[in-house]
Amino acid sequence: MLDDIHRSGSMGGIVFAWMDEWFKKSWNTMDFDDPDARPKWLNAQSSEVNFGLVSFRAFPSIRIDGRDDDWAEAKALDKDRRLHADWDESLLYLHLDVDDFEHQRYFIPIDTIVGQGSAFSGDAAFERAADFVLVLDGKNETQLLIDPYYEPNYKLLGSKMFNEEELKSSRVTGTGVFILVRQVVSNELTMPLTGQEVPAQFWDTGKMMYGNADPQDENYDSRADFCAGDGFVEIRIPWMLLNFADPSSGKILDSFQKQEEITHTTIREIYVGLGKAEDGQFIRMHPYELPAWSGFEYSQRLKRSYDILRDTLPRYATYPVIPDEQRDSALRMRDTRLNLIRFEQRLPHVDLLIYLLAFSLLLVLYLYLFLVVINLRMSAAAIKRERETQHLRSIMSLPGKAIERKLHTHYMCTPKGMEMLSLFLLEKPTGENKTTLLKVLSGERQIKCLRRHMRSKDVMVKILAIRLVGLLRLNRLKDDVLSVMENHLDNVELQYSGFLALSIMGIRGSLVKQLMRPEATKMLAFRSLKEILKAYTGNKALLYKDLLYAEDVYLRRIVVKSIGDERIHELAGRLMPMLKTDDINLRCDLIRTLGQLGYAPAGSAIVHAFGSQNWVERSTAVTALASIDAPLYWSLLLQGLKDKEWWVRCNSSRELSRRFPAQKLEEAIPLLNDRFAAETLVYAMEENTLMKQSEADT
Repeated sequence: MLDDIHRSGSMGGIVFAWMDEWFKKSWNTMDFDDPDARPKWLNAQSSEVNFGLVSFRAFPSIRIDGRDDDWAEAKALDKDRRLHADWDESLLYLHLDVDDFEHQRYFIPIDTIVGQGSAFSGDAAFERAADFVLVLDGKNETQLLIDPYYEPNYKLLGSKMFNEEELKSSRVTGTGVFILVRQVVSNELTMPLTGQEVPAQFWDTGKMMYGNADPQDENYDSRADFCAGDGFVEIRIPWMLLNFADPSSGKILDSFQKQEEITHTTIREIYVGLGKAEDGQFIRMHPYELPAWSGFEYSQRLKRSYDILRDTLPRYATYPVIPDEQRDSALRMRDTRLNLIRFEQRLPHVDLLIYLLAFSLLLVLYLYLFLVVINLRMSAAAIKRERETQHLRSIMSLPGKAIERKLHTHYMCTPKGMEMLSLFLLEKPTGENKTTLLKVLSGERQIKCLRRHMRSKDVMVKILAIRLVGLLRLNRLKDDVLSVMENHLDNVELQYSGFLALSIMGIRGSLVKQLMRPEATKMLAFRSLKEILKAYTGNKALLYKDLLYAEDVYLRRIVVKSIGDERIHELAGRLMPMLKTDDINLRCDLIRTLGQLGYAPAGSAIVHAFGSQNWVERSTAVTALASIDAPLYWSLLLQGLKDKEWWVRCNSSRELSRRFPAQKLEEAIPLLNDRFAAETLVYAMEENTLMKQSEADT
């Protein structure tokens, strides 16, 4: 990574963390531990706590390295001293005297909570019902198993990630079935644009890795869980793998079937056994008293990553990493000498430098004057435009003949004048009406001027002329506008101006004919087409009727949306057959528009859309049904509160809160039997109340 940063020319990089942070939480473990006790122990299952270059230890730790010299103080759990246990702030350690774990399977049952678990697993029988079974089966098959009844992921995630068969097995204990301990590393996702369902991802965290966990050993592997020595195997198990929420106080996850939420209980001991299924007798299980601690002293250790960074960073340093006074003095002297040498080398070129400096000053002066001239010209043009605008305002209340005499016709026929006139015509009428002025500006003199400009070689001048044709409603110049558009199909701005002019003039036939050509509309943006249709001054119902079956699906969608936005009810019946389209986006637009129009006959078709696999269609259907007849579709709106997609639930709750009295909604909340649906509805009701209060205050 440092090589990549250096090659990219970046200023540098930052080490994420200097030391490990026990207090951190991670999204996939925070529901299982005690948040107030996180600083007291190191959760090996959390992805957030081990990013540092420095690690910490609070208590003496067993080294999983195949040597048993550090087990001298460990407690023997059985009379034969075949089973020992020890602990530290992160792990439970077990020392197992076994003959040949590579070719024989050993069972280590672990009982944590009384009243649950299984007393057997396959052919192996245990003295007590065990919640966990550690199966020691060679270097590659050793794993920690758990009774599904005590698997926290089933409780937390439920039907979101597990099928009914898996959930059924988690409701019964004592079946002798044990499954591998797993950890969620990615939740189930729904891609917002495609609706694609990405299943949850699990990591087999109960799978034990063989190796040497001694940091001083050349074969060190921090991931190692167990290692074999001469006649024994030593293994370490993270506290959270055994469902501990806080090992410092013996706090552990309680039985999940007793509580609605995940809760904790405190235990003082666990029972551990060791045996083989082939022995034909119960594997005896022995109590192990759990540790307890509050405050503690700690020691620090630099990880190998520290040495790697220490040796690597100096290679990329701009200045010495470790300061040295003598070396710094030498570097300063070197820089001084280099500056003197450079100065001596440049002395012969002083005259050239002066010339270059003088030329640079002249160039700067020229550019300054050039900018001043441009600014003056722009200011003069702006002043001229404002003066002419005021002149038009002053004469537009005069009779027609007087306006003709006072009108600055020559300026009006220039590009600047046409630009000024376009802006003036777009202003809303104030004071006197513009009607007389518009009649004068629509005379033969202005028409000749516009025709001449539409034949200009300057495309921008043509665009200005076309805009004025539309603003002045000069329908007789329709053919001239169409001819210019035909000759400039590749110019987006000119095409937009032409469409807008035809729309303002209300020339439906020509406008429809042009819009029906996909090559003419494919370059126009959604907003541009909306503005073109909105500016139409004729009968919009007839226009939309003609465009409703355009070849361009994109244009059809805009027409459908416009029908709804502008509440053109007479076209609602024509939208119904279009609901059979396979285009999901068009179908959603149709549902939304039929809802806006309150078209009751569309209700049954929209109800069918409510069962769509696409969440956008379901969300749109909720709003549409509420707009058509909310009381009639009361049950469907309540059903929307339980939808798996958040947006559908949100829209359902908002429509319900807007269209029904609070008392009726409060009576329906207990019947939902869905906590998230109830919370969403309550939130929407509170939001609606606050909005009404705000409107009343204003």
